[in-house]
Amino acid sequence: MILRRGYVYRLELNAAQRSLCARTAGWTRAVSNHLLAEQFKRLARGEWVQRYETMSARLPELKRSPYMAFLNEVPAQALQQSLRDLDRAFQDAFDPEQPGKRMPVFKKKGKARDSFRLPQGFRFDAARRHRQIFLPKLGWVRFRKRRPWEGTVKNVTVYREGRHWFMSLQTERTVEVPEPLPGIVAGDLGVIDFLALSDGRRIPSLNAFKRHAERLAILQRRLARKVRFSSNWKKLNRAIARLHQRIANLRRDFIHKLAHGLAKTHGTVILEDLRVKAMTASAAGSVENPGQRVARKSGLNRSILDQGWGLFATVLGYKLAERGGQLILVDARNSSRECPKCHHVGPENRPTRERFCCVACGWEKNADLNAALNLLERGLLLLGWSPERIDQWMRDALTPGHGECA
Repeated sequence: MILRRGYVYRLELNAAQRSLCARTAGWTRAVSNHLLAEQFKRLARGEWVQRYETMSARLPELKRSPYMAFLNEVPAQALQQSLRDLDRAFQDAFDPEQPGKRMPVFKKKGKARDSFRLPQGFRFDAARRHRQIFLPKLGWVRFRKRRPWEGTVKNVTVYREGRHWFMSLQTERTVEVPEPLPGIVAGDLGVIDFLALSDGRRIPSLNAFKRHAERLAILQRRLARKVRFSSNWKKLNRAIARLHQRIANLRRDFIHKLAHGLAKTHGTVILEDLRVKAMTASAAGSVENPGQRVARKSGLNRSILDQGWGLFATVLGYKLAERGGQLILVDARNSSRECPKCHHVGPENRPTRERFCCVACGWEKNADLNAALNLLERGLLLLGWSPERIDQWMRDALTPGHGECA
């Protein structure tokens, strides 16, 4: 089995190297946007989208043009890689097997992350115990090697997060597929409880953004009173960026630790396949048809996005794959309103947000744990288990002693 992993290290750049990194990220974004606009014009005329080979052949012409002569200052590999990414985005958009993919969009400065990727041209300084890396046009750059990497480095991605620049090394190595662990568990994702497991455990949410919302609002109010681009305005901008980075680091640390713990103890984990983008759509509506409870829906959207459900599924998936396990995503429809004993479905089964009480058979349990049991049964069906085996497993999972509904 080919195992791919990423290792992130912080770069120690001087002023000239930081400036060149920022320009490289901006100019790769400009090239991608320029050729994306041309592809949209071709589609409007009813022509085929150009592939990577045709788009990359345009680079020498763009470098010779007077208004894009600055492209000669950046590594050619970074420009070519941005066009490879654009070509892949178009292939995914037209792939009928990926209906959720959409057409590529323009990358706006300040909205898209400053980054560029180098698939070749880099090398490490073995004499300094691989604590320096040579990057095209940038020269030798020191980095904080907090841990060694395993495998062969295939590409390097340089990106900015907050006020620092980092590099991500993607490595590949061949490993033997380990035997998966026998444990199977299902989890229901939520806002108050980040994860409710079918074995009865409930992991409370971290709510990293909510914890720092008051401090962030204070800094943003101060920023609104400053003169734009003044020294104090720039200082506050850096403080806000550091706070956002801290929030992201807390969320990432919580997700990695939780996913690592599940992957160490279970061979199969079942989660609900959530469409977070649709769940967090605005309720504002339009002038002709205004929405209702807009502020309440906005607060719910903020809480949902604060959890990081998509990142959790991604991290858990690759941590399970490293240990020979698997992540199963199942349909979440009616999982919170269905009784796992008699399979009666109805909104009347949820008298309160936290309580599930079946009106048909009297089964009572916490609503999130009840949803986890329904997800467990659906995941076992996807695994190809026989109905008799699923019934036996569910009888063991539905522990007695919950009583009748009051």
